[in-house]
Amino acid sequence: MANVNYLAPVAPIPWLYQTLWQSQDQGGFGYEVTVWKATNCPCGSTPNGPSNINCAACGGIGILYPDKPLKVMALVSNIDQNLDLVQYGLMEYGDLVLSPMPGSVHIDDFDLVILPWSIGTPTYSQTLMRSTTGNTDTADYRVVNVSGAWTVDPVTGTTTEYIPGQDFIYQGRTITWVGNQPQPGQLYSIRYDAQFEWVAFNPPTPRVAFGQDLGQRAVLRKRHIMLPNAPTILED
Repeated sequence: MANVNYLAPVAPIPWLYQTLWQSQDQGGFGYEVTVWKATNCPCGSTPNGPSNINCAACGGIGILYPDKPLKVMALVSNIDQNLDLVQYGLMEYGDLVLSPMPGSVHIDDFDLVILPWSIGTPTYSQTLMRSTTGNTDTADYRVVNVSGAWTVDPVTGTTTEYIPGQDFIYQGRTITWVGNQPQPGQLYSIRYDAQFEWVAFNPPTPRVAFGQDLGQRAVLRKRHIMLPNAPTILED
């Protein structure tokens, strides 16, 4: 039997390692995600200090997404698997960790990511104000399916429900009222399955071993928390 030096480092087998990023229908664990690369807006605003809140290009956040989106295979893990980052204040519950396929796109600060619907469409509830100038309102995210919408009388506690498809319809982020509806300027809540947009907010961590790119570890947070005034991003 040949002598084996078990202390000698052994490089990972590239083809075996890369199969982790294959799509699930091909035996891997990957999802094809859509990535918009971020760049500074020349209006002078920054995410930490808006100086031109009326900029129509960036919405005052200082970040642009001018290029066409990129498709990349990535591994996605949730906060429950990464509690080590929570205790240091680097993550909050609900954040995601994304690892793009080694050798592909690197995720940088403020890059925006949309996950495929096949990964799930979490329910999201938000409060909107009924428009005073038209029959449409705009949700935070693209609406996949609506559970319902409600107003309440704070004095009597009476709740009024509005029925999807009967009182309002939806397309993308747009809520269009076609029947019974809240009064102009009235607040209402809506609960829907959302196609979240995620923003890279922690400096992504590169991982390299034995000269092999093992993929980044990028922490993503929902766009409405990080960049609430970001321009509307929709997939092609």
